Amino acid sequence: MSTLRIPLLLALALFSAGARASDEIGLDALSDETYRNSRTGVVQLLCENEATGRLYLSRAVVLDLPGFAGRYDILLATRHAVMAGDVERNCHVRGERLSFGRITRIVTSAPAANELGDFSQDWAIIRTRSRLAATTTRLRAAALDDAGHGEISMLRAAVAGDPCEITPAPDQIVEPSLIFHDCRSRPGISGSPLLVSIAGQPYVIGIQLGQYVMLNEHSRQYSVGRRLNGQFLQSLLDFIAEESKG
Repeated sequence: MSTLRIPLLLALALFSAGARASDEIGLDALSDETYRNSRTGVVQLLCENEATGRLYLSRAVVLDLPGFAGRYDILLATRHAVMAGDVERNCHVRGERLSFGRITRIVTSAPAANELGDFSQDWAIIRTRSRLAATTTRLRAAALDDAGHGEISMLRAAVAGDPCEITPAPDQIVEPSLIFHDCRSRPGISGSPLLVSIAGQPYVIGIQLGQYVMLNEHSRQYSVGRRLNGQFLQSLLDFIAEESKG
């Protein structure tokens, strides 16, 4: 069992009416039907490093923020996809016209000063120039106090969604912002959302970052995601407040 924690100011935005600020739930993967219905909530990001001309392909999840009536969409992505060091890459949603899908604002946190810093702060909140297609699914987010136990789903457009197990972190890693799991990973799918089912509805609890390889006698590979927590949700709240002033 894990505890879902959410700031009171975001309770109405991220949960259905009547949800408590703290609900204890089991972590369950999405049903096949919910997975299929959610797949268009994942979009591809194409980013260019203007200094080198190199292109980077990743994923992002389109967030559902009830009561937020922006003329654009807010997406959650990885920092390493949209930033080259401290410089923003030129990004857009692949398959959308630039007048709609260009990324016009990026907010992220600087990596922490430790060996896991690149992972622990590897998230970015971004906005599109205009609203994406009406057929796009928009998904709600929820914060976990800890990685917990149970099953999750890693949402990848047009790919079957077999449930994944949350796995224990390597003994030497103590970083509560990370989720270790056994979902299959490969280059190009970082930013794919990690979801659980709450009352039959899909909620994003993290995003895929990549793989962590232990170079020991077992040479074990771990799939790693960034857990959404109170720090992230506060950043999201601040982002919305700033956008609402425009």
